[in-house]
Amino acid sequence: MARISRIITTHHQLPLEWPFPASWDTRPRTGFLATLVRVFDEDGRMGVGSGDAMLGFSDYEHLFIGQEAMDLDRHHAILMNIDFHAGRPWPLAYPS
Repeated sequence: MARISRIITTHHQLPLEWPFPASWDTRPRTGFLATLVRVFDEDGRMGVGSGDAMLGFSDYEHLFIGQEAMDLDRHHAILMNIDFHAGRPWPLAYPS
């Protein structure tokens, strides 16, 4: 089994052709924020996810680096704890 070697999180803003008037915000949105997360294993394979900003996730990366990449139950349990304590890590979560 390959182990996780690194996690790269990047933030992007995609411009919208027309402003989006969200019902919960008085300012129309002119861009769409997207976060991409790339998880690499020691064999060079990469998994990709997208979702919330995951600000502060770097504080938790050490919980995944060096762990078996396919130990999804373990990763899910840790992600649910992070969700409760520090915000939603949706790009890394998988459905339970």
